[in-house]
Formats: sequence, structure tokens, C-alpha cells
Amino acid sequence: MTQGDRPVNFGNVGAVAAGHPLAVEAGLAALRLGGSAADAAVAASFALMVTLPQACSLGGDAMILARNPNGVTAFNGSGSAPLLWCPPVAASGAATATVPGAVHALFAMHEQFGRLPWPMLLTAAITLAEQGFPASEELAAATVRNQELLSKSTWPVSCLQAGDVLRNDPLAHTLRQLADGGAAEFYQGSTAHQLVTALRARGSLMSAEDLSSHVTPSPEPVSVQLGAARLTVQPPVSQAILGVMALVSMQDVPAHVPRESLLVEAMGNAFQSRELVMTTPVDQLLATAVAPTGQRVTRASSATGGNHTAAVTCVDAEQNVISLLVSIYQEFGCFEYIHELGFFVNNRLKGADLAPLSEDRRPIHTLSPMILETPEVVIALATPGADAQVQVLAQVIDDILAHGSDIGAAIDSPRWRLQDGDLLCEEGMAPERISSFEQVGHEVHPLPFGHMNFGAVAVAGFADDHPFSIADRRRSYSADAI
Repeated sequence: MTQGDRPVNFGNVGAVAAGHPLAVEAGLAALRLGGSAADAAVAASFALMVTLPQACSLGGDAMILARNPNGVTAFNGSGSAPLLWCPPVAASGAATATVPGAVHALFAMHEQFGRLPWPMLLTAAITLAEQGFPASEELAAATVRNQELLSKSTWPVSCLQAGDVLRNDPLAHTLRQLADGGAAEFYQGSTAHQLVTALRARGSLMSAEDLSSHVTPSPEPVSVQLGAARLTVQPPVSQAILGVMALVSMQDVPAHVPRESLLVEAMGNAFQSRELVMTTPVDQLLATAVAPTGQRVTRASSATGGNHTAAVTCVDAEQNVISLLVSIYQEFGCFEYIHELGFFVNNRLKGADLAPLSEDRRPIHTLSPMILETPEVVIALATPGADAQVQVLAQVIDDILAHGSDIGAAIDSPRWRLQDGDLLCEEGMAPERISSFEQVGHEVHPLPFGHMNFGAVAVAGFADDHPFSIADRRRSYSADAI
């Protein structure tokens, strides 16, 4: 994969960026029908749940930030552990699944900010499931990586090649049920009954009560001032606060030390606080953000691997902006495919060993949508990549604010990632940047440009009152505007 210039997509009606071109088409179709950014985001999200089954599904979660001229609303679309579940975390399988929260969160966002009828927004996803779609390179590669586990599941698909047409009639039927019955169908109707029955037969402790009692909290977003800009992120249970801590600590750093190595240190320092995210007030966490000194290397062994998830960002002509991610945690979740319903289920409880559960039994989340407001632009940013999410977005935001980079250049710039104590760097990174890392003790591990370890950023926003979008050239991310 190579780098190169490409234009930002400007429009008058709205713009969408997402993890698959067909999801972008679904979002734009909603905008053409007079829909809001929230409508576009719902349509795009359900399309992703069809086209990227390794990354997201009806059996997964969503984290959403919705901005309108009056402020930003957060939707915590994660799910709780079953009431009967207790530690330790199961090694694998259906017992690692939390209550799926994505459908409820998308429905809640639509009820508050949508304009089009709910059934209309699922039309594109239903068509994709019924008529089929060509498998992307990353879906095909995911089936190769996970062939042994997939062969033990009930997924009626063998190892895919890019371009193979994939159809899913059971999923199309489930989506039709949701189009007619809304979130109530998924959490209390026949779909809920089928889901619980299938999960319990596979060793889950999920009950009908766990599904029917599910709610989508709307906690106060975390918002901080970074010079003339304001950054708003998803609050805990999301770990987006770690990215905020790193950026806040960079506000007063020594000028004689390369900024890049300082940001790596700042991010390593932030990850040392991950276990506190679920138990410590945000203000107290931010108060612990210590400016990096450039005098030592921070290994950040608590920043781990994983590259699940799919992103959606949308904006409409009224300057409503959506930043969201949908996910089943690790690739193909817990590898339990509910054949009757047509989707994989999450394994979110595998993250329960990273930090304590919340009071309502939700595990910490890597999903970290963000919204950045500067005097010139308002942009929604989101990327897949597990623990890379906060690292990638912090690099993009720091490039924009500290270096004056335009958004496209900031997205294209080669990235680093702290993972399991190592510093991974994309090929193409300037030698002086790599030297600054090595001088403070990092052993740099190069990976090809576009490697999935470095995320894929989706951006949508407005500048000079015009909607625009731009997508990372990494993975199959796409963007367009009308």
C-alpha cells in the first residue's frame, strides 16, 4: 500500500466516512432522502454489520457521540455481563459475551436525532444481506487468519477470497424483523428469544431478563480545551480518556525534545492509568496527567494488540455531526455464529481482566469516538484498532493542532503504536522521527505502511459551513459527500 495525495470530499447536503464503501453509499442514500447525520450513521452502521462480520454485528456494541449546535450527546452502547456471570473470565466461547448493545444505542440515537422512519434506514443492509456483496480484502484475510476457529463454528462460509460474493438470508430476515419491531424486537421479541436460546445452548449465562432489562446510558461526555481547540470524547466505560490525558499532558512540554518522542511517553504514561478508568472520576484522572520529560522510555506494557471494530462518521447540512464505532471486540467475537439469526456474537468479557467492571457490570471499552472543534473546522474522528484507537487519534489531533497539518496530511502521516512493551512504526516514517524514539531507549519494530495495527481513520465534519469527509487509505475505508 502506498501513500499519495487525494482530495477531501466536500458537499452541500452531507458527508459520510466509514469502514466500507457500501456503508458510505448507505449513509449517503439516507442523506439524499432528507435524513440527518444520525440517520446516515444508522444506515451506514447496519451496512457495516453485513459487510464486515469479522469486526461488527448485531451481536456487538456501539459507542456514539452526536453533536448538534446545542452540544454533544454520548450514547454508551455497551452491554452488561449476564446477571449470573461472575469472574474469572471464561477462556473462550459464548460465556465471554455481554448483552449486545449496538442495536439499542443506534435506535436511541435515531429516536433523539433521526428524521427518517426507522425501517427505511435498514433497507440498504437488508438488500446487501439478501443480494450479497463482494468480500473485502480484510474480510478475506480475516477468514484465513481464523480458519481453524471458523471451521468449528456454524458459519456456513469457507475460507474467502477477496471478491467472493457473500449472502446472508438469515441476517436479512433478522434485519426485517428489526425494521418492523425496532429495538424492542431485538431485546424482547422473537429475536431475543432465539438469541438467548442459542447462547445458553452454547454455554452462556445470558437470560431473557438480561436482554429485556438492557438500557443505553447517556453519560456526560468528557470535554477539554487544547489551546484554541476543544476535544470531546466518549466518557468511561470507554478508555478514550487515556488519549485525552496524553494530549492534555502535552500542553507544556520542553521545546528542545522532539515532540514525537514526548507524545509516545505521554501515551505510555496514560496507559499506566487504565485500571483506574472505571473507578476514578474523570477530573481526578486528568489531574494525574504529568507532562512528559523526554528523559525516559515508557514501555506501556498495558497497551495490547487487537484490531477489531469499524468506524462511521457523518455530517449533514445543519452541521449535526456523528462519530461512532461498532464492534464485536476481537475478530469474529467469540466465534459463536447464531445461524438462525445470521450474526456472530461479541466476546467483550475478555476485556474484563483489563479493569474492574462498572457498577452496572459493563467492562472497559476500547471504542473511542472523538469530536474536535477548532476555530476553522468541526470534525468527527474515529478509527478501529483496539488500544491503537486512542494512540492513532492522539497522533492525528496533535499533528493538526501542534504542527498545523491539514487533516489529510495528518491522516496520511506514518504512525507509531505502543503494543505489549514494543514500539511499532510504519514504514515511510522519517529517519529523524525514528532516531528520536531510539535516543530515549525504544527499540523500533517496523511494519509495512497500511498494516492493520495502525488503524484506519474516518473523518467527517464541516468547514466554512460546508460538509466534508475524508477517509484513511488504510484498509477499505471510504468517504464521499453530496
